Amino acid sequence: MQPPKFDSQLDLGAAPKPDDIDTVPTGNGVFLFRDNAERPLMLGVAANLRAMVRSKLFEDAEDPLDKKRVKLTGVARSVTWLRTVNEFERYLCYWQIARGLYPKTYRKLLPFAGCWFITVDPQATYPRFEARKSIDSDRQAIFGPLLRRKDAEHLIRLLEDGFDLCRYYDVLLQTPRGQACAYFDMGRCPAPCDGSVPMSTYHASIEAALAFMKKDGNGLVPIDARMKEAAAATNFELAGVYKKVRDELNGVFTKPAFRHVRYLDDTDWIAVLLDNPRQRQPDKASLRAYGFWRGTVRRLASGKATELETLTKQWRMAMSDLREKAPFAPGALAISTALLARYLFKPDQRMVAICTVKELGDSDRLRDVCSAILFNKP
Repeated sequence: MQPPKFDSQLDLGAAPKPDDIDTVPTGNGVFLFRDNAERPLMLGVAANLRAMVRSKLFEDAEDPLDKKRVKLTGVARSVTWLRTVNEFERYLCYWQIARGLYPKTYRKLLPFAGCWFITVDPQATYPRFEARKSIDSDRQAIFGPLLRRKDAEHLIRLLEDGFDLCRYYDVLLQTPRGQACAYFDMGRCPAPCDGSVPMSTYHASIEAALAFMKKDGNGLVPIDARMKEAAAATNFELAGVYKKVRDELNGVFTKPAFRHVRYLDDTDWIAVLLDNPRQRQPDKASLRAYGFWRGTVRRLASGKATELETLTKQWRMAMSDLREKAPFAPGALAISTALLARYLFKPDQRMVAICTVKELGDSDRLRDVCSAILFNKP
């Protein structure tokens, strides 16, 4: 997605007056102050553009803390702005504009928090699942989003327990001259580190855990096999351990912390917004949408909410084209997923309806999502 263009500009001159700001709109948006050489001074977002611009130029006598805030009067020579329909769109546009203006530092300027991912490079000599906030390689299998690091680490521990993965990576790196840990003695690790099994066996366990994370219908079969094997050997304590972790993994993606986890290498999202947030009648409202795929964002067709089925077909076609042409952008994937996560996990929000493109195949499902979030319908 190319950085969106600003709608309008106001020349401030050397000594702007408060009344000059009356031409700035009062709605949502992104603003940018520039100096007399057209260099950017300040980029920001606002729920009320006019009030924010005014606060950056003039003191508020009724606010005792305002005197401590830096003012741009005498420095700023112009202000430009881009109107947006709500907070989601203004954060999205801010990110795109900031990336163009400040390519090396924009990540530090983002007004929304990052999220967490679980990654693994299955082709690595010594692969492992990791909790990370960044994405830096297209070799990684990436799963997310998760809001908290402890949630990502908890899910990784379940994978380790269920699929007999190494808990001590520094020991795994010593393969085949490592020393087996207590998990080997408990029968819960095959110990590739000391050569008890070849690394090909360990890679097979990684692949089995990957299949589960990709929500393969047979993802729990390896754990069932381990549980039955332990029971057949009358090791009922070990069988009970496998049963416990199997039961927890069986319902893990229905839990609030994990309900939005997807295999991001193969997940494209649609974010649907109201063109006019004040018009929440389904028979009168208009919709706009954005498509997200592996770090690329594309503005999709807009239209009436009553024509959702037609819009859905257009969105699916556009996303199919995007999947074919858009390159993998790891840094942008982390940021765009974090933006989506902010609203996926936000209870009772009515700004944006988010679903995967696969869910677009079920028009009733999409209509339900839009009705519940955008129109506040049960």
